[in-house]
Amino acid sequence: MTFVSSSYKKLFICDVRKEIDKMQKEVVYSEVSRTILKAQIMGFITGMKRFHQRTLYTVDDGTGALDCILWQNEPAVQDKIMALKEDLNSGRSALSPDLKSCAQSLLKKAETSTVIEEELYTHGDVMYCLGNVKMFRGNPKLDIHYHYKESDVNAETLWMLDVLVTKKPTYEMVYL
Repeated sequence: MTFVSSSYKKLFICDVRKEIDKMQKEVVYSEVSRTILKAQIMGFITGMKRFHQRTLYTVDDGTGALDCILWQNEPAVQDKIMALKEDLNSGRSALSPDLKSCAQSLLKKAETSTVIEEELYTHGDVMYCLGNVKMFRGNPKLDIHYHYKESDVNAETLWMLDVLVTKKPTYEMVYL
C-alpha cells in the first residue's frame, strides 16, 4: 500500500479546503469531474446517506467536514465478473495455470461487494479514506478509492501527529 499512498497527501480537512480554494482562484473549472487533489484523510463519520449507486459519508476530523463518496459495484460489472469466472473455471481460457490462479483471485476480490463493507460503518466510527478530491454538484467531495474502519482508539491522535510531522517538510517546502 505504500507505493499507492505515497502519491496521496496526508492532510487535515481544513488543508484540503484551503488547497481547493487556492486552486479555484488560479483556475476556473469547466470540467465537472476533474481531480483537484489526491488526499488521505481520517475522521469520525458524522453523516451517512445511502443511494442506489453510492453512499455519501460526511467525515469530520475536528478541523472541518468533508463529504466522501463510496461508489457501489454496478450490476453490469457483477455480471461481467461472473462470466469471466465461469470462463476461467470451465477451462475455456488459454491462460497458464499461474495466470489463471492470479486472475481467479483478482476476480474473487472484485466480486466482493462494497455493500458488505459499507454496512460495517455507523455514526461515530473512525474512517480512513484515500481518494481524489473532485467537485461534485458544486461541492468538493472525496471520491473514495481505499477505505477502512479504524478500531484503534489512538489511531486518530497518531494520524494527527503524523500529518503535522509530514506536512511541514514535505508539502510546505519551497523548491527552487
